[in-house]
Amino acid sequence: MKKINNSSGLTLVEVLAVIAILSIVTVLIISISSTGFKISKNTETNAFLHQEANYIISVLNKLHKQNKNYEILIENDDQKLTIKNDSETITISEKQFVYYLYIMKDNEELTNKDGNEITKFTINPLEQKTLNVRIEIESSSGEQYEIITTLSRL
Repeated sequence: MKKINNSSGLTLVEVLAVIAILSIVTVLIISISSTGFKISKNTETNAFLHQEANYIISVLNKLHKQNKNYEILIENDDQKLTIKNDSETITISEKQFVYYLYIMKDNEELTNKDGNEITKFTINPLEQKTLNVRIEIESSSGEQYEIITTLSRL
């Protein structure tokens, strides 16, 4: 009797080993990709929060240097911040953000008589040459950015 010696095919063990290795590599790639995507999204949101806060500060700084009264109105139901004077109205609105603005006097945040946050401020830059401001912006996903600055005029 002649013995057939053909070893050109794959055994079941070899096929299962290849499938197991490919499965592990696929799971690792998907895990790394999803983690990278989440980090990228958080970084993008944080950068946008910073830009939004810097824009608000630049608008407030510009208006504070003028000789006109201006008003700041916060409407968190509509998720917007409105800054206006006699000649212009600037509305900052981003549906994924909630805005908080605090005017500080003698290192204390101003509140109304009930101790609640004030949502409308009228600022007279001629009377208040320096104004301490704290801005908080919170995204719908929970990220927050806070900036504290002093607006001043010469």
